[in-house]
Amino acid sequence: MKPTSEMTLAEIDAELAAIRAVQAWRKAQREASRQ
Repeated sequence: MKPTSEMTLAEIDAELAAIRAVQAWRKAQREASRQ
């Protein structure tokens, strides 16, 4: 990943969206495995 100072706002937003998607997927996997 590039240093934040070289990233555009769109790139930062895309990184954050990807992180949120992974976190949501992991949460769904945990809840599915509990049932």
